[in-house]
Amino acid sequence: MKLFLILLISFSAQANETIYVDGNLRVTFRTGPGTDNKVIAMVESGEKLKLVESSGDWTKATLSDGKEGWLLTRFTTKEVPSTIKLEWLGKKYKKLQEKNESLKTSLNELTSTNKTLNTELDSVKVQLSATQKELEEIKLGAANYLSLKKDLNKKEKKLEKTTEKVSSLENKMNKYYLKWFLSGAGVLLLGLLIGSLSRRKKYSPSIQL
Repeated sequence: MKLFLILLISFSAQANETIYVDGNLRVTFRTGPGTDNKVIAMVESGEKLKLVESSGDWTKATLSDGKEGWLLTRFTTKEVPSTIKLEWLGKKYKKLQEKNESLKTSLNELTSTNKTLNTELDSVKVQLSATQKELEEIKLGAANYLSLKKDLNKKEKKLEKTTEKVSSLENKMNKYYLKWFLSGAGVLLLGLLIGSLSRRKKYSPSIQL
């Protein structure tokens, strides 16, 4: 009973294994373990089969289309054949190439985008520099404006005071001019009066008693 269980477990383990046709050739796939059995298919090198059982020189397997048959054990291997490995590596290499090309394209796009951004950044820097210069000029102009305004206010106040002084001086001068005029007119009138009296006295007749 134990022997039967061991054989059953061994058979089940073998049934789950995958084998491959080894070498670089085509192998006959027969209905039974022997060259006198009918050939039902030709199995290509590297073809994947499902192991059913292995008995000495012959191995029973299942093809991918479900056919069961026998082939010589020496033409099978549990190792992945180099042809399949090479094919797998070729596919992997192709995928890596495609990925590399995709990454290269992305890198070129990023490089182009980065170049554009650098150009825009340089432009913004120039604009910022010009704006800062204008701001400094405005600040300087504002400072000058405040200074000029302050100076103008001082001069306006000074002008106002000077105007007041001039106006006061003009009023005084007008009073002096009036006094001088009146004084001169008085002198002139007095001189005329004195002259008139002098002439009268000169020509008046003498009275003798």
